[in-house]
Amino acid sequence: MNRKEIVLIDDEDYGLQQISNAISELKKSLYKVTYYSSFKKYHRRQKTKPYIALLDFFLSKDGTYGHKIVNDVNADIIIGFSSNKKASLSIVESLLHKREYPQNVYAVQKLKGSDHNHELTELFSKLL
Repeated sequence: MNRKEIVLIDDEDYGLQQISNAISELKKSLYKVTYYSSFKKYHRRQKTKPYIALLDFFLSKDGTYGHKIVNDVNADIIIGFSSNKKASLSIVESLLHKREYPQNVYAVQKLKGSDHNHELTELFSKLL
């Protein structure tokens, strides 16, 4: 069975557990979650278009910001996923200004110190 891929591009991996927990138990087998600690690794290794890409705002290993490279992320759905809600929104706003069809872009605040993210769970319940 081909599983749809959900990709996290983030210099820190603590959002992975929030992503995993946001996928309902009944649907977990339908999705594969892949983590890249930098945009360079994503760009080099990602061979297929992911269903969802979650992108952090500051990518320290690349020395750049999510809103500057988001247009180079090719996914069906893109989610700005920073620990600062305004930073998540800036990723979305960058896409809205540059893409012809800016649907399927969302902003969610990643939560430090938590394995669960109600906002992400709610969004995934609609998207997955």
